Amino acid sequence: MAIEFTYQRDRAYARRLARSTSRRLRITYAGFGVVATGAGLGATIADPGWAVLFGLAGLGLGLVYLLTALMLPWQVVGRSPAARYQSYTYRIDDDGIAWLSASVRSWVSWSAFTRVTERRSCYLLWQDGGLAAWDIPRAPLTPEQDRWLAALLAERVRPGAARTAAGANAGEAGTP
Repeated sequence: MAIEFTYQRDRAYARRLARSTSRRLRITYAGFGVVATGAGLGATIADPGWAVLFGLAGLGLGLVYLLTALMLPWQVVGRSPAARYQSYTYRIDDDGIAWLSASVRSWVSWSAFTRVTERRSCYLLWQDGGLAAWDIPRAPLTPEQDRWLAALLAERVRPGAARTAAGANAGEAGTP
């Protein structure tokens, strides 16, 4: 079986995608923000008067980190080029996935992906190192197509698949 559909992203979809793919980074920023804000608040009540300056600097830095964690999805979408929101035609089959648009043509084998994350609005395909490579929107899929795609992804996308395939090509079959 093969699936082919056309989908045009909008800014709301792009924000959901950015929230899903930047979760770890936003948690890290929020953690730094909480620590810097706490240290800054603690330093502002310190005994030597000059420590208040360091406390205010820490407090300011903490607030910047916290705001960055909150605003990151909107910043990513606001900085995305217009080409990101053009219509893409997706062709999905047993061998891999192709994306076609007026400016982009790409095909990737399933072995390039080491993990898949299922979200309400899309499937996220990940490569080694946690890099979110591609998304497959679920809105244009029928329930039958969605079930078939979920089964295909579960069968074809396996942790370590890209490393194993690369090792086999270099004569190191089975080496992770």
